[in-house]
Amino acid sequence: MLKDKYQIKSFSSKTIETIGYYVYGLRYPTQKKYFYIGKGKNNRVFQHILNAKKFPNNKSEKLDTIRQILRSGSYPAIDIIMHKLTEKEAFKIESALIDVVGREQLTNQVKGHFYDDVGLMSAKNVNDLYKGIKFTTTLPMIGIKINRTWYRSMPASELYERTRGSWVLGKRREKAVYALSLCFGIVRQIYEIRYWEKAPEKSRWSFAGPIAKDLERYIGATVNHMPNSKGQNPIFYINC
Repeated sequence: MLKDKYQIKSFSSKTIETIGYYVYGLRYPTQKKYFYIGKGKNNRVFQHILNAKKFPNNKSEKLDTIRQILRSGSYPAIDIIMHKLTEKEAFKIESALIDVVGREQLTNQVKGHFYDDVGLMSAKNVNDLYKGIKFTTTLPMIGIKINRTWYRSMPASELYERTRGSWVLGKRREKAVYALSLCFGIVRQIYEIRYWEKAPEKSRWSFAGPIAKDLERYIGATVNHMPNSKGQNPIFYINC
């Protein structure tokens, strides 16, 4: 029999009414080490343990960790880290905690909401984001937005691969001499385009070339003032 006199399986209706949205942590019962950070309301915090028991064939690092704790004869410790929050506040606190604790310790499969906008970053990255220096050039370039895949600790090799990518492009690409790697309108890197490689998919191309060392001073500048930088298309041209 599982032994944990402090374990409860649900909140009372009065508790639910009072606490609103909350941020919680699941941790190992004999340690102060969280393995999952989440945000929720009502009885969300208890759903993970219920799912681990009810759906033994559902596999994830989080559920497997819970099952391992249950098999040891205990329960995951549950902490309500902060409550009486709005949903937006809960999202931001959840994201901040995931950043600080570190995803390498946690079983969270995704980074928190607002991570890319206001999450953990170096002082330099904060300054790059808000200093507002406008990128201007007369050189022919192609802007490549990698908003969905970029993250602040991305290694240089991965940034290059994400940027060179596999893009649907026409012959206009041949006019571009440089490629801008962009995330949320901020220049993350600039590459010299030596040549274009045909990707396996129809009409898709990838560039190849080194970092443009003579243009690195523009890293951190913004292109948001450029009209053709707007919109959903991940590609736009400058002076081409």
